[in-house]
Amino acid sequence: MVYEIYFIEYTKKFKQDYKGLKIDIRNQVNKVLEDLLKKPMPGNIHIKKYNGHSNPNIYAIHVTSNHSHKISFEL
Repeated sequence: MVYEIYFIEYTKKFKQDYKGLKIDIRNQVNKVLEDLLKKPMPGNIHIKKYNGHSNPNIYAIHVTSNHSHKISFEL
């Protein structure tokens, strides 16, 4: 599946959680968000759709290689 994301709108909750992250995790989040907006999107980003969510569709991206942090979002 090909995704094209043109902009990111951050929720208040995301902004609060982001401020509480350690700097190394925050840097990884920044990298993933930058990559989301690239055209074409890099192949290292694996977007997973949550089943049972169709209005809106909810997706997730693992930020860290050990899957300890992820970003969930709607398209």
